[in-house]
Amino acid sequence: MKRRAKILIGVVLALGIGWLLLLMISHKNARDKVAAYKQELRAKGEKLTFAEIAPPASTRMPNGAGAFTKATNFSYSYLDYPQVMVSIGPGVARIGHASIRAELMFNYASNVQRAAEWRTILTNAAVLDFNPDYSKGFDLFLPQLAKLKTAEVVFSSTAMQALYQRDYSEAWPDLCAAADVVRLFENEPIVISSLVRGAMVRIAIPATWEALQDEHWTDSQIAELQAKWEDVDLFKLAELTVAVERAGVIDFLAAARKSHDHLQLFASFGSPPASSSAKVPASRTPAAWPRSASSQRDSSGSPPASRLRRKLFFVGSRHAQSSSKCCRMSAFRVPLNHCQTDVVAKRTTVREVL
Repeated sequence: MKRRAKILIGVVLALGIGWLLLLMISHKNARDKVAAYKQELRAKGEKLTFAEIAPPASTRMPNGAGAFTKATNFSYSYLDYPQVMVSIGPGVARIGHASIRAELMFNYASNVQRAAEWRTILTNAAVLDFNPDYSKGFDLFLPQLAKLKTAEVVFSSTAMQALYQRDYSEAWPDLCAAADVVRLFENEPIVISSLVRGAMVRIAIPATWEALQDEHWTDSQIAELQAKWEDVDLFKLAELTVAVERAGVIDFLAAARKSHDHLQLFASFGSPPASSSAKVPASRTPAAWPRSASSQRDSSGSPPASRLRRKLFFVGSRHAQSSSKCCRMSAFRVPLNHCQTDVVAKRTTVREVL
């Protein structure tokens, strides 16, 4: 071998070894800095593991989580339920329950039955604590979230259907249950659980606003409803939720360093799996689509996407010929800092007719 080739090979090997040493040193320095930062956090009283952070099971009894988990018939489709508090202009909304289409009342009887079953669970419960195994981190399975959100949708929608029928004896307990399911589900400091709880509030508030536009309620009923919402604190577990999320990330990254599967999962966050499909199963397709859309369904039984979008997002359109009653949205307000309601102020709300 020529002398020049030997020198070239030696230089390449030296550069390669130097690069590896540099990576090892930088990696060790990074790990040392992370370890030092963890020690600093612990010295300040921070807790970094699930064993330290996981909240104990609620001592409030009875706990309705077990009965709620065993409950059945939680399927629903948003397209099967009436629209509420439809915005038609800045600060102005239309009362949706005053004119519900006939096809959206077909499931009223079944909704009443489901709502009654779930109300019984809530009435006999002081808390809904599902006590998840926080040590599983991002692998934690939370089937109760879908059921809780479904229950909120059914309670709110059934209340609107009952108001349309002037069935106040059904509407009132459903409105209370819509607040109770949020109020009792308060001991799960997980980010997705907090997001679902916030979504439940977003479903219940417009339905409550709609109900408060009716003058049938007594002052004692309104005070009861206000007390229920005042007992809701969306930020009670905010700090603990962030700590639990941090502990989960620490464990997940540790696992990703040892497992290629975890590393792939971390790299794919925010991207749907390649095998995912956006098609709507035929079994979940509402029975009453517009005729113009039903004649153009695809092989899965779903109307074209353009017609779906038109049906879903038509709620914000203004109709020049509309004669529906509209009320100021400020009649029912829920400040985020305390989630308090000013329900009694509903009595002095100014109504407008467009």
